[in-house]
Amino acid sequence: MLRLPHKDHAESVRQAMQTALNILSRRDHAVSEISVKLQKKAIEQPVIDEVVQKLLSLDYLNDARFTEHYVHVKKEKGLGPLRIRHDLQQRNIAVHLIEQHLPMDEDYWAEPLARQWEKRFGKPPTDFRQKAKQLRFLQYRGFSMDQIRHFFQDMEATS
Repeated sequence: MLRLPHKDHAESVRQAMQTALNILSRRDHAVSEISVKLQKKAIEQPVIDEVVQKLLSLDYLNDARFTEHYVHVKKEKGLGPLRIRHDLQQRNIAVHLIEQHLPMDEDYWAEPLARQWEKRFGKPPTDFRQKAKQLRFLQYRGFSMDQIRHFFQDMEATS
């Protein structure tokens, strides 16, 4: 949307609200994501602030709901807690919401870690080089060294 000098404030808010609703119709967004997307549409900051407040009051925007859903989706896609935490921080999600919705216990992450390893490799490493490659892959996916170490220890114990 381009800024038109003759457009009144109410019309600007109405158009910005429509744009925001179109964005939200595709997926849930964090407050900061909506703000950035509206800024990219050349909408003035006071209008963005007003629209965001309306969306929050209508519960169309909710960072807690977004965080909970984001963690669930990314876990199912095989990302680990470190990568998910980083992504949420990049979206300016409050630390208390991240801590509330992102469990850090190893048992919670054992299944997605094993699933990613199985999908990518499927067989235990035969030498140190292969093990290092598998370890780097799992680290890139966002799993902690402790989680990876326990995974390999469990795999070696059952072999």
